Amino acid sequence: MPRNSVLRFSLFRTVPGSQLKLCLALTVACWSMAASAGRGELMFAEEALGVADGSEAGFSVPRAEEEVLDALVDFERHLKAEQWEKAFGVMDQVMAADKGALLPRADGLHLPIRQQVWDTLVALPPAGRQAVQVFFDGKARKLLADAENPAVVGTPAELAALEQIYNELFITSVGDVAGDRLGDLYFERGRFGEARRCWEAVLTHHGESTLDPRRLRVKIATAALRSGHHTDFRQQADLLTTRYGSQPIQLQGKAVPIDQFVATLLSTLPREDAPVATGKSRWKLPDEGVEPLWQSAFLSPVGKQRLHTATSQPWQAMSGVGTKAPEAVIDADRLYANWMGILFALDLNTGKMLWQTEPFGKLTAQFQSLTQNGTFNAQQYRLLLHGDRLITVTLPPAAAAEWNKPYRLSVYDKATGRLTWSSDTRPEFAQTTFLGEPVLLGGSLLCVTHQAGNAAVTLRAIAVGDGAEAWSMLLGNAQMTHNSRGNQVVPVPRVVIHRDTAYIMTNNGAMLAIEPETKTLRWAMKYNQPLAAATMHRGGWGGGGGVTASTPHVGILEVADGLLLVKERAANKLLAIDTDARRIAWERPLSGEARLVAQDDQHYYFLDPELVAISKDGRQMKWSVNLGAGTTAETVADLGDSLAVFTSRGPFAYSKATGDRVHKFTGADRASYGGSIFIADGKLITLSNMAVTAYPLVSDTPDAQEPTP
Repeated sequence: MPRNSVLRFSLFRTVPGSQLKLCLALTVACWSMAASAGRGELMFAEEALGVADGSEAGFSVPRAEEEVLDALVDFERHLKAEQWEKAFGVMDQVMAADKGALLPRADGLHLPIRQQVWDTLVALPPAGRQAVQVFFDGKARKLLADAENPAVVGTPAELAALEQIYNELFITSVGDVAGDRLGDLYFERGRFGEARRCWEAVLTHHGESTLDPRRLRVKIATAALRSGHHTDFRQQADLLTTRYGSQPIQLQGKAVPIDQFVATLLSTLPREDAPVATGKSRWKLPDEGVEPLWQSAFLSPVGKQRLHTATSQPWQAMSGVGTKAPEAVIDADRLYANWMGILFALDLNTGKMLWQTEPFGKLTAQFQSLTQNGTFNAQQYRLLLHGDRLITVTLPPAAAAEWNKPYRLSVYDKATGRLTWSSDTRPEFAQTTFLGEPVLLGGSLLCVTHQAGNAAVTLRAIAVGDGAEAWSMLLGNAQMTHNSRGNQVVPVPRVVIHRDTAYIMTNNGAMLAIEPETKTLRWAMKYNQPLAAATMHRGGWGGGGGVTASTPHVGILEVADGLLLVKERAANKLLAIDTDARRIAWERPLSGEARLVAQDDQHYYFLDPELVAISKDGRQMKWSVNLGAGTTAETVADLGDSLAVFTSRGPFAYSKATGDRVHKFTGADRASYGGSIFIADGKLITLSNMAVTAYPLVSDTPDAQEPTP
């Protein structure tokens, strides 16, 4: 689409005055992006923003004030007219905007206004760059001198001065020096992605710089390695050795050949986590008829009858109570589980129940109430193992049967099951619901929360030791959805830490990139995908019968091959986001039920609820396997050349290469829907909504560990 037609589309809509200002700002942002360089024509369409009627769909992110949008329009207009003095006069007003205020781009990305001003400035023609230096060189040099003052070096003032030069005055004559030093400071603080962006900006936007490009590229490669971006690091390493070979570079006062230094870095790479490419599997499933080593049933005969009664009607089964298997984690000796609010631990060698937080009968007695009313949400029960602690998001059965009870964050001693602390005992969290699984960051837990009846969503850092809040920041407002009982709920998000950034998939039409160190929203992405409602399960008691059962998954948010894979629970597309370039690297259709359960050097493996293999090269479906009616398989176990899945008909193994079933084992848990599957100490562990069962695995490699009797 020609750019002029795109601009007409955005400018000549009939919209209210305030929205017209936003359209104008968007148009200018599109112009600045196109000018930035040569990335080709930019498509501007409402669909990219997830907006169809002038209102924001899904999760709302902070927007700039109208006065700032007006100033931004004036800024771009003066730049186009080469009215430099007027443009720079307005720029101060724009740069004074709230740091958290975002402006949407044409591709759905929302960036801070300051970032968009930066993009515009570095794309200026020579006359504009010269004007910037005339107006601002003195200020930039003063700031650099302040940063280099021995009394300031190593203090927050040094970082602040360098950041001001980089963010506001980068194309002045000292911007390259400031950017290089700022990259060093970020690297020293472990902010490798930010460091790399600084050094790449010097190479890209300061062509006249006298800084050694070889040294900058070595720094970029090192940052890629330290951030775990190994694929990108190899590309940088190839570039260095191809372009510079054995040319010497000064490192820590010594002249070191570049190829030698690169070889040293390459030697530190971890061994590739890839499956056995050829030969026999590491493990095989037991042969049919093999008895379990042990089985521990937590759903009693009375509990089964209660479950059958509570889920006999389709509208009751939609709650997910009938198919919900416990969330579980394992260590060397134990399995720990969270079964709808009751925690328990099992000895993996004997199957002995070591402890439980409440009698299981307290849960089964509430089955009827959970299916008919209350706060119960199958997506909300989480369990995380950290050292000697178990971290949970949970709600005891009696509370889950009531309406509007907040899901709480709790920490338990894993050895004894004793409660260390819980958010419901702290007054500041009395009405706070913790959403989804927290992630560890240093000694804190990053948690997404909201208050009962409130659409505002907040990110909190909670101390693991005592539950005290270190800090919090408002993320935005969610668009409420409805659960299977018609109650309004906030969708359950997912969070992952990648490099120095926390990425939050809202399951509400947006993904947010948060910098925990500075507690700032760096950017956001909105996508036009269906908004997820709460879990809508189908199925009743038991397995089979032609009934399909759904698992309480919350979408895909995983780091793979240096990209962030994103798929909201209700979405029908998988997005791969390049977080450095802040763009969608690729996308492909994917079932709304799909979740990523494994990957190797050749394939991604999804349960959707079929087991599907998609190639990493070309991202084509290689094979797909129907796991059978009534299956709620939640994980897979890697056997080497095959993947084991716990289906409603027992554990099955499927070839990674072809998807063919290579082994069938009915097992001893035959009335369930299937569930999770693990390998531990040479044993196959299955976990359903009824029992935990251990079987002996058959070793196919000499060094495999035999099961402990």
